[in-house]
Amino acid sequence: MPGRFWNLPLTVSLVLVLVSHFALTLIVPHEAQQAEHLCGMDEVKMAAYVGIGASPVLVLLLLLVRMELFLNPIVVAALLASAVMSLKSLQTLIRVILPRRATFPIRKMTG
Repeated sequence: MPGRFWNLPLTVSLVLVLVSHFALTLIVPHEAQQAEHLCGMDEVKMAAYVGIGASPVLVLLLLLVRMELFLNPIVVAALLASAVMSLKSLQTLIRVILPRRATFPIRKMTG
């Protein structure tokens, strides 16, 4: 599909980012249900933060590389997909992780 918007390295890079983001989006809710202690929930919470921040970071990186990339429909579609996954991670954080994290006992600091 040769043409103005076809850029194989960019497309491959975006696909790899989206596959990784999708895997993270699927894994976080499962791991939140499997966590057995507060430390495990903290790790899941950090993974959710990574999923939430992935889309804004992708936008920022593409802005720094070249603004004209936002005219490319492949880039726009990838950004929309990434934004949806980031919002899903935010929803998971609010609806699953934070309430479940609150059910664990508070760690006592020893000195």
